[in-house]
Amino acid sequence: MKKVLSIMLIILVVFSSMPMTVFGAGNQDNSNDEFTYALSEDNAIITGYNGSDLFVDIPSEIDGHSVTEISSTTFKNDNSIVGIEIPNGVTTIGQGAFKNCLKAQYISLPATLKNIDTNTLTSNDDCVYIVERNSDAEKFVTENDMNYKKRFASDKVSESGQDDNISYRYNNLTSSLYVYGEGEIKNYNSDNQPWKNYKSTAKSIDLFDGITSIGNYAFYNFTSVTPEVTIPSSVEKIGNSAFDCCTSLKKITIPDNVKIIGNRAFGSCTSVTEIELGTGLIQLGTDYRDYNNPFYYMTGVKKITFNSEKVPTTPCADTFEYMNNLETVYVPAKSYSQYVERFSSYINNAKFVLLNDDTDFIIEDGVLKLYQGNDANIVIPSDVTEIGPSAFRNNASIKTVEFSSNVEKISNNAFMGCTSLKSVALNNKLTTISYSSFNSCSALKEITIPDSVETIGDYAFYFCDRLSDVSTSEKSGIKTIGSYAFYGCTIRKFYVPYGTESIGEGAFKNCDTLTYIDFPGTVKEIGDNALYGTYSDLKTAGYGKAAEYADKNGFPFTETVRVRIDGREIAFDSPARVKDGCTMVPMRKIFEELGAEVEWDDSTQTAKGEKSGTVCTFSIGDNMLYKNGEAIELIAPAILENNRTLVHVRAIAEAFGADVEWIGDTGLVEIKSAAE
Repeated sequence: MKKVLSIMLIILVVFSSMPMTVFGAGNQDNSNDEFTYALSEDNAIITGYNGSDLFVDIPSEIDGHSVTEISSTTFKNDNSIVGIEIPNGVTTIGQGAFKNCLKAQYISLPATLKNIDTNTLTSNDDCVYIVERNSDAEKFVTENDMNYKKRFASDKVSESGQDDNISYRYNNLTSSLYVYGEGEIKNYNSDNQPWKNYKSTAKSIDLFDGITSIGNYAFYNFTSVTPEVTIPSSVEKIGNSAFDCCTSLKKITIPDNVKIIGNRAFGSCTSVTEIELGTGLIQLGTDYRDYNNPFYYMTGVKKITFNSEKVPTTPCADTFEYMNNLETVYVPAKSYSQYVERFSSYINNAKFVLLNDDTDFIIEDGVLKLYQGNDANIVIPSDVTEIGPSAFRNNASIKTVEFSSNVEKISNNAFMGCTSLKSVALNNKLTTISYSSFNSCSALKEITIPDSVETIGDYAFYFCDRLSDVSTSEKSGIKTIGSYAFYGCTIRKFYVPYGTESIGEGAFKNCDTLTYIDFPGTVKEIGDNALYGTYSDLKTAGYGKAAEYADKNGFPFTETVRVRIDGREIAFDSPARVKDGCTMVPMRKIFEELGAEVEWDDSTQTAKGEKSGTVCTFSIGDNMLYKNGEAIELIAPAILENNRTLVHVRAIAEAFGADVEWIGDTGLVEIKSAAE
């Protein structure tokens, strides 16, 4: 018994003399402002993270102990962390240490790392792992097909700085610039930004929530940044030239909180193809000068989306200047008309499309606001009374359009740029073809203008360079042909309808195939350069003002008049004209229009017309007309000219019992036929 007690006593002495550091108080969790940790005799193990920084720099030692391990779940589910840098000395990262750190963009793994598991790392597939060349970490990320960048031991992973309330970090390996803080990024000039050294190398710029505005020139001339800059929802203003000359940007997305975009904010971003503007935008630019346009010289843009239901103020008139490749402008349905009114004059080849609306025809109160379908053959719905501004603009799909009977007006730019449009069937209620209605419809070859049309607006058929046949009837109601209305068309002959009062400046300018044009005496105004650049041997004809215009501009001129029977203007194959004070017209045509049957004896050059028992005969050069054998003296005898027999219209009409009135100031012969 004494022997057993002695052995037990010895054991107690041995245990009482052993150190207790492994299991003692030194192994319990400790904490500071950033981490919780456990200390052993020589080492420190990080067990938790208390901070809220976007970028976490793991210290190489804590309380004089070298950090060798990051325990499992230390940063698990932390969705604020963007970057983590782990120093040399760390050999172990516990399972799940960075699991579900979904916003982590890079993690720098040390060369000393020996123990790591795939479950340790973030599930963010875009995260880049930075590893030292020829390290176990490089072997690990290579074997597991992970996204990584290699560095030399001497390479510095990142650089940091601060300017007032705004901090930044630049990752040298990923070429990423991160800017964060609370409040405004202040205004700079073109070359004094704290991050200016990264202008040519930064491939991405990430801005974080908390920033309320982006100052002037903040990221001017960052030429390598692509495809877009991340702008946080907290930003309300983007300053002048903030991203000017960022020539590699592909897309611009403006969040809903942004209210103002300053002068040249994205100027000369020539690679941008798409711009999306948020719902809160109220102002684009701060003054009227074109080079202060926020999108100045953005030549590559193809698509712009406006999400604000209120059209932003634009002190610079042409927001789309230099956007020659613009194809589509998306706008909210509720404010479509306002956007069209503000911007349609400045959009060359783009078309307006409604956001979140798949209806082909958008109709409000009889106005066809927009057609956004892609059918080749269009029939305008019967409830449409007006084709709204830019309704079909730049729709390259449509080939034919048939108007319903109720359309009264084609508004500005309605079919402008419809380059496949070949045929248009207008209706007989239409009164107005407005400004640029068919501008640049390059496939259109012919069109018939209904009698109901009173106005052909400025630029209506501007540069329809295949339009060779413009037809009007003898009852045409056209009063005005606007400036440059038929500029660049391929019309060969044109008879301006009787009743037309005004021909605008450049109306037929550069119609280089136009060989003949006839102006009625009703025309009171012919604008400057109306016939500039037409066929070199252009012949003009008409009455009144036309003679003065031809003389002033050096065009050969023939005085012609118009003949109307019972309100119908007669279209002669050889124009009626005044000779020796008499209106001379083609014989056969006037007989037929008066309802008489015609016989011609070529051997005697004698004509006979018969109507309701009345027979009239005459011969070329004879100053007598015989009505039922009774001789009537003619003021002017019939003549043969250019293989046409021309007769005195008054003598023929009155011989058949018609009343004839000469309206001298307009050059019109008005005939009222005898009642049957």
